[in-house]
Amino acid sequence: MRLQWLQAYKQMPWRSQIKWSSRILTILIFSAMVIGLYLSVCAQAASIGLDIQKSEITKDDLESEIADLRSQLALLTSEREMEKRARDLGYGFSDLSNALYVAVPGYTDPQPANLAEPYTLQIIARPMVKPGYTQSLWDWLSRNTLQVENLPQGNRS
Repeated sequence: MRLQWLQAYKQMPWRSQIKWSSRILTILIFSAMVIGLYLSVCAQAASIGLDIQKSEITKDDLESEIADLRSQLALLTSEREMEKRARDLGYGFSDLSNALYVAVPGYTDPQPANLAEPYTLQIIARPMVKPGYTQSLWDWLSRNTLQVENLPQGNRS
């Protein structure tokens, strides 16, 4: 039977050609899929990298703009500038002898908030640590070895 199969197989040479062609085609398709997947991942990584770079540039621009606005605010609220603007509006320095103090009946100064409970000394009636934990290792060993030595000769194991 094997001989008949080999003979039938040899009569059809296109079968071996199709076999090899299908193997090569399968390898090419698999390679193309792997390459396509690799290119897709690389393209996404490159796109995300560019987005990150653009975001960092925008962040740097905004930080420099914020620093510029803070320096402008500091200049506008400086002592000299504020005094100049006050004088332009007609304000001036007052004399303490001309100051008017008004007493408001029933007004009390605000007291600071005290959120902590008052401290009270608490005396604990029983110790927090069990007596067994206060014994040193040396005391425990000496007590247990002395107990073993005091046992009668027949009870030692």
